[in-house]
Amino acid sequence: MRRPWQGRRPAAVRRLIMTRPRALPLSALILITLLVQLGTPGIAWADGEAPPTEAEPAAEVWEESVPTVAEILEAAPPETELVVVDASGTPEPLASQEAAQAILESDPEWCPDGYTPGDPECTGSFLTVDALLDEIGSGSYSGNGTIYFDTDYTTHDAFIRGSDPRLVNLRNLGIDGQGYTLSVPLEVTGWLYDVSITNLDMAGATSALRVETTGAIAVTDINISGSGGDGAYLDNTSGTASITVTDSTFNANTWTGLDARSHGDITLTDVVATGQEDGAYLDASGGLGAVTVGGTVFGDSDFSGNTLAGLTAKTASGKITINNVIADNNTLAPAAPTALAAPATLDVGSSEAYGLGLTASAGGAIDVIDSGASHNDGRGLWIEGTGPILLNNVIADANGADGAYLHNLGTCSASPISVSVDGGTFTNNGGYGLHAVLGPAGALTFINPATFAGNALGDYAVNLDPCPECDKEGGEGKPYNTINVPEIGIPPVPLDCELFAGTIFILPSGDRAMLVCPVQGEATASPVPANGLPGPLPAGRTHVSGIAVGMTKSGQPVLTITEGGYLKIAFPIPEDLRGKSLAILYWDPIANGGVGGWVELPPYAARPDGSPLVHRLHPSASPDDGMYILGGVRVFGDSATVEVNFAGTFVLVAR
Repeated sequence: MRRPWQGRRPAAVRRLIMTRPRALPLSALILITLLVQLGTPGIAWADGEAPPTEAEPAAEVWEESVPTVAEILEAAPPETELVVVDASGTPEPLASQEAAQAILESDPEWCPDGYTPGDPECTGSFLTVDALLDEIGSGSYSGNGTIYFDTDYTTHDAFIRGSDPRLVNLRNLGIDGQGYTLSVPLEVTGWLYDVSITNLDMAGATSALRVETTGAIAVTDINISGSGGDGAYLDNTSGTASITVTDSTFNANTWTGLDARSHGDITLTDVVATGQEDGAYLDASGGLGAVTVGGTVFGDSDFSGNTLAGLTAKTASGKITINNVIADNNTLAPAAPTALAAPATLDVGSSEAYGLGLTASAGGAIDVIDSGASHNDGRGLWIEGTGPILLNNVIADANGADGAYLHNLGTCSASPISVSVDGGTFTNNGGYGLHAVLGPAGALTFINPATFAGNALGDYAVNLDPCPECDKEGGEGKPYNTINVPEIGIPPVPLDCELFAGTIFILPSGDRAMLVCPVQGEATASPVPANGLPGPLPAGRTHVSGIAVGMTKSGQPVLTITEGGYLKIAFPIPEDLRGKSLAILYWDPIANGGVGGWVELPPYAARPDGSPLVHRLHPSASPDDGMYILGGVRVFGDSATVEVNFAGTFVLVAR
């Protein structure tokens, strides 16, 4: 990818030597003032500094150094006096690197469709995104347009909200990184029109990219790595438009590399998502959309080397097509959780990491063509469906469980399902090479022979048995012990799992904390107002409500539930915030070397069979510290909930 200093002058240099009038003065934008000196040729240097000797050539590698002021001004007009001030308005010595950085970060700029930075129709460049939005709001800008980044960007203010009155006249929004790097989050939320993101690197930004809109989302040529959360979260479920992601990489992020949710089609082409817990999670099951994942050639779409799953795709009646895709070597981190076997019990070890997990719940066809899922801890392919399934030239070798597991979700209703296998190899797996649970109306057909060898349980198995009767539990079960917490709080309450199924604390605000058995000790709950937070909220987040849950055993504080139970936090959503972008944060006392810090918990995600995808709060902890997030945050209707197995402070925030 092109770097800023290679083959052209930096944007700041181009601005300094530009003779064409700009749409607005830059003094309100980047606070760089250029004055033409009268009667004296040459450059007048501020503060009596001696002019520099001949400027040295700019560094060839951008990452190694920041160009000096002299280097930036090398091509400036000779009759130029320069005063540089930083973002606070403080003048910087011209010889300093801070002055050079202030010039280089004169950035970003909005242009209407059909125009590019430097054109008079654009806003001109600004020091920060927020300053740019101020200009858009105070000017006559409207319609479709693009925000361009002309340098790397480090200011923590790249939050674009559809509710922002400054942006009321904008429509379709593009963001073009021009190959530069953002080391801070970029968020577009509450938007009503199409959004496109292109040619952008993001490195080390917590929960790096978030787009929530009613319109279509198009992502092209972006690279996101090292995010302390999800790499990219794309959501247009408020409409029926599509999501497309092309020529992009999501690597070494904490939880999910790419999370895309739509009621329209989701299409990935030449996408790589490796080295995090969950490579890519694609969910079109709430609408009629299809999911298509492909590579130009075999392996250009790669979902390998993750610790929970390579690629998960879900539809209802829409078709799932996987073509030229690799999902290999998805293996659990030591002692990592793998499934929630029952609503109240963590089962560490019941089902390992899988390669391709595909679910079509309402008749959608599933085609896997010229693709591979090998050397995964669990199943190579895990398919749950009710429509026809085609495996064409699939490689599923050396997986810890079945090479391919195919399950008819309509088994109990005797719904017909057809599975066709056209060639491929299924060898050296820890279970069957191919395991099909299809029910009495199912059929398995080999169009061309497949290769089977060395599978621990046999080449393939077809189960046509009818659905077994579900076990019926007698009685109504135990009640919950419900505690109404007054404003002044309450002393610790014993957690009695002999008489109760759990304990529910209800705060005056309606916030709830439910401790589900089995769990031991004592617990209490109390409200957390905005002025009682353990630390400042992250930028772009506004306090809505909060609850603190404390646990003790024999009078000693404990953080983690180790008996198999869990804690469910539930926040009622105020009416004026329903349908808005919300999140649940957790104050992690272990973060930042024990100083503590906020963690934005991931959105809810499920495995192919509907069981929650269990994230580790600290994936890099070794050995595993046993702190798990059971699926993630669900925001639906009038409530926001999350289930975890640790106590502490939880806050509902608005983006």
